[in-house]
Amino acid sequence: MGNTLGLGAPVAKTGLIDAMQQAKLTGDLENQFPFETLAVDPDGQGLVFPGRSGDTTNLWRIAFSPTKFTITGRPRRLTSGGTREESPSAVRLANGTERVAFTSFTENLGVWSLRIEPNQGKVTGLPEQLTHDAAGDFMPSISRDGSKIVFVSTRPGQQEVWIKNLRTGQESALTATGTPKWDPQFSPDGSHVAFGEDHNVFVVSTSGGAPELVCKQCGEVTDWSTDGKRIIGNTPTGRAWVVDLASRQKTDLLATQRWIATDRFSPDGRWFSFLADDSNGQHSYVAPTSEQPVPENAWIPVMDGEVWAWSPDGNLVYVNSWRDGHECIWARRLRPATKQPIGEPFAIFHSHGVRIAISNQVEQAMAIGGNRLVFSMGERTGNIWMAEWKEQ
Repeated sequence: MGNTLGLGAPVAKTGLIDAMQQAKLTGDLENQFPFETLAVDPDGQGLVFPGRSGDTTNLWRIAFSPTKFTITGRPRRLTSGGTREESPSAVRLANGTERVAFTSFTENLGVWSLRIEPNQGKVTGLPEQLTHDAAGDFMPSISRDGSKIVFVSTRPGQQEVWIKNLRTGQESALTATGTPKWDPQFSPDGSHVAFGEDHNVFVVSTSGGAPELVCKQCGEVTDWSTDGKRIIGNTPTGRAWVVDLASRQKTDLLATQRWIATDRFSPDGRWFSFLADDSNGQHSYVAPTSEQPVPENAWIPVMDGEVWAWSPDGNLVYVNSWRDGHECIWARRLRPATKQPIGEPFAIFHSHGVRIAISNQVEQAMAIGGNRLVFSMGERTGNIWMAEWKEQ
């Protein structure tokens, strides 16, 4: 098949991302897809989009050819506020003036925890915020004994991996290379952390030191096997893989052409969870690790949403789901031997707020260690603004 759109039109590279890179514009620090909310001028001759320059995110415009579907010229800044400006919507008035409405808000992302009885799915305490700073802290993971967390933080001005001892409160950076990091994951014994950087996967000691490259152009890592000998993850194009850390050999984890996002190994290492595209959207599945790549007829559907954690006994999965109209944390019981779902999903934590919510972020993550369930939430405050300009 050639490069065509669904209606048979040819696909053209606009050149927008290249132009943004030349202008040294990026997305927000926790958002690797900075051009998701761009708007097209009513006459089709311009694109309006959010771009980050320095420590602010403003709206920019670049000229666009509606016949060639390519950009022309260089990005031009439209707004200059000190908050985060996104989600533009553009109209043209009768006098030729362009008007754009957009959101302007401040945001703080923090790591939170819930005290729980993980094998019962029972909450035993109120939400507790674990990180407190003006920068964004997100994508948390927790050691199996619940004594420390790792997370991505923007406090250095870039996405780096940080670690916090929950017993002493001490925090420190594990990385400082200046390239955005993603999805840090503790090894089973808590001695190392795997993370993604520029589509490569690295492992670093929790005591510090130089990260070691273990998988080149693999995308993101999402978990370690129980014995600490393998890691799983998926490429940016949605191909699931497993890597043997001793040999560095990478193997396809699933036999499918569907888009996949891997999640977690079960505590006994005999199963793993993942998210897959299907005809009704995206759903979570569980599959055995006994044969690789695993065929689709061995997949066990769990529920909508993404499985982010297993209970220590492997008979309960914890899921981020929108099933009640909000992004909340749910759980579902599984049969011990077959992992077939039992009964209906039940709510663990409702996040229905507007100002502070799980949904107020781009990259969600959740993990269980000891008697804690850790996750991130975003706090947003802001307004809707309007700007006008007229082309000369």
